[in-house]
Amino acid sequence: MRDNPSQRPRIEVPRTGPDYAGEALSLAGALTNVWLLVLIWADLPDQTPRQFFLSLGPDAWSGRWSAVIPIGIALTMYIGLTLLKRVPHAFNYPWPITEQNARIQYRLSRSMLTWLKAVIVWMFVAIVWSDARVAAGAAGTVSPYMIAGFLIAIHAILFGFIYRLYTFRHGDAGDRPASPGDI
Repeated sequence: MRDNPSQRPRIEVPRTGPDYAGEALSLAGALTNVWLLVLIWADLPDQTPRQFFLSLGPDAWSGRWSAVIPIGIALTMYIGLTLLKRVPHAFNYPWPITEQNARIQYRLSRSMLTWLKAVIVWMFVAIVWSDARVAAGAAGTVSPYMIAGFLIAIHAILFGFIYRLYTFRHGDAGDRPASPGDI
């Protein structure tokens, strides 16, 4: 039986040290994206790779302004995920959210988004850097190891946090209110 998100507890869950580290890493990635564009802009040729296919080599080219697109996507993801983390009570959970499990479920789901955001933003830094290297002729393709590494990181974060969410679906011992027998 699904619960109604409008009836879930709306509680403030404090951030943890790893949450602050993930936020700092995300912000550093977003700023690096912008800095990287400024740094490489003058050296970008008139045509830059727009699309890579299975060969990982470019199969479509466009003007230098296309280098702004991945940075725009990264910044949109950064802002969107930052805003989304503010409403963990509205997320889609596969089990009911109660007073007993809300604190741990909200904390874990917010942390999951923090670390996904960090990996995604840095993935776009790598994409911009790779595109610039291919455009300048310094590389012929995008590294398949880079792509595989980011896919593995994203899936590891998802599976790890989903497992923890499942493990604490009934709540955390530290989050449960004291029972009358504990007084």
